[in-house]
Amino acid sequence: MRDPLKQSVDTPGARSVNARDSTQSQVKLPLVSVVVPCKDRAIWLRPTIYSILDQDYANLECIVIDGGSTDETLEILKSYGGRISWRSRPDRGPFDAINEGWQLGSGEILAWLNADDVWEDGAVSKAVSFLLDHPGVDVVYGSCGVIDELGIEKYVMEPRDWNLREAVLNCDHIIFQPAAFMKRRILEKVAWLYPAWNHDHDLWLRIALAGGVFKRTPEVLAHARDHPYNAGFVPSLFIEGKVGLTRRFFETPLLPKELQTLKKRSISNAYLRCIYYLSPRKLRSWPLSLKLLAKAAAADPFNLPHLSNEIVSTGLTQVPVIGPLIGMTSRFVTRALRSAKRAPRVVLALFTGTPFAAVSIALGVAAASNPSSVEAASAIFFYVSIPLILLLALNELKRQK
Repeated sequence: MRDPLKQSVDTPGARSVNARDSTQSQVKLPLVSVVVPCKDRAIWLRPTIYSILDQDYANLECIVIDGGSTDETLEILKSYGGRISWRSRPDRGPFDAINEGWQLGSGEILAWLNADDVWEDGAVSKAVSFLLDHPGVDVVYGSCGVIDELGIEKYVMEPRDWNLREAVLNCDHIIFQPAAFMKRRILEKVAWLYPAWNHDHDLWLRIALAGGVFKRTPEVLAHARDHPYNAGFVPSLFIEGKVGLTRRFFETPLLPKELQTLKKRSISNAYLRCIYYLSPRKLRSWPLSLKLLAKAAAADPFNLPHLSNEIVSTGLTQVPVIGPLIGMTSRFVTRALRSAKRAPRVVLALFTGTPFAAVSIALGVAAASNPSSVEAASAIFFYVSIPLILLLALNELKRQK
């Protein structure tokens, strides 16, 4: 991967995005239109545009739709001259910007790249080649790296094959948006993006319902930037987005019966999925996480086995961290109970660290856990296990008074 923070030097002699490769120019290649929605992202906008203009694909247009930035964004956009197209005016959010850009563009293949993400070298050529080799495919998606604020790669996310039932049941987006390329025909069929947050997740579901064909490529096609200013981690946005898109899915006319039966469980799991986006290190996250757990239980009271599975299966992936944590908590609670001098043996046994961890691991091995929800399970385990231990201990002490 190139240095994603490398600055583009736009000189009169710089290569044009539409006339870069003499070999490609001899072949009629489909036009690819990429939209960059942005607002006050000047700090990362240049690397994003650079990753587009430096692609080795000849027939590519870049359209930047700005939502009314007040930083240096407009100056940056002007500096590119005719190499990009752009507009700037207030809108309701990135979904408006992306829809506008797609309809301004003329590409047969469409994509969007948020103004803090970057494409991998050769991403467009690889995606187009795949779509040309598989004419029946509507969406091709690849792996997506995660980079920090400085552009240093942290890890790579490898998606699974698309499965509509699993995506709905677990409120799992499966596809990493920066690494996805779509044909215009399917986007026109589903009437573009729905005007709400989590618009990419919502789009995959609607494309699937419309009969769209998804295919995965093992190639790394993009890199998403992880930073604290990401609007996708604002609770009021992602909770409304995840639960909202799940409810809308089940309002679809003529939804297949096998999917209709998933409604309660899917809404319950949508609330559980939201816990993944909360940081357990922030105290203000705890009341909200408990509220989400309550909503999940209310949406489907019979979802407890799934919740338990998510909790205990995490023991397999988190033993090095959670094991000692449970042990310390257990010993602390045990001492507190023993000081009461009336704690029954069963309660003392429950809070013994080693048996508790052993049972968790055994249940985790037996459970058919969903690999896609390991992150959510980790967060749920953290939020549930410690409060549960403390609440049971306090209840026991209160009962013995």
